Amino acid sequence: MLVCLLSLAACTSPAAPPSTESPDPPSESLPACSAVRFDAEGAGLSSAVFTQALNQVRATPCRCANQAFASPVAAVAWDAKLEAAALAHSQDMQRNNFFSHTGSDGSNPGQRIARAGYSAASWGENIAAGYPDMNTVIRGWLDSRSGHCEAIKSASFSEIGAALVQGDASNTYRTYWTLVLARPR
Repeated sequence: MLVCLLSLAACTSPAAPPSTESPDPPSESLPACSAVRFDAEGAGLSSAVFTQALNQVRATPCRCANQAFASPVAAVAWDAKLEAAALAHSQDMQRNNFFSHTGSDGSNPGQRIARAGYSAASWGENIAAGYPDMNTVIRGWLDSRSGHCEAIKSASFSEIGAALVQGDASNTYRTYWTLVLARPR
């Protein structure tokens, strides 16, 4: 019997500055962000492909579950320190077989970002588990009703880092993904 487990979770900084995008209610005239075409094919995680895919979504007017984005949002850039924070969390989730924004040491995303040497004015984190590739994990976040899509589309963030860690036979999930979004101070 094959059981496929997929999980998603989103978290943003409590002190994030007010969003600069318009607070338009979801509009049926805009396509769902999950319908936006992007190219994130391939196994593993490529920083260039991942960033390009998110920027394709950010550049396209679309609606998330809870908010419409009628205007394009500025592109994000890959940041090695945010990647390090994402990798540390994905490794922690895999190594300790859990799925949460709270690390096994009790840390939150903001603390992990600071530990990686990044000074964030605002931050967000999307995590996922069980998704086999970049395309499906990004689609999962865009389809989510829990803030993942809104985090990807938020003008509050200008830089990203992401990580994928493969699970093994002892893990609940086969993959552990972390996307960290931030704006520097």
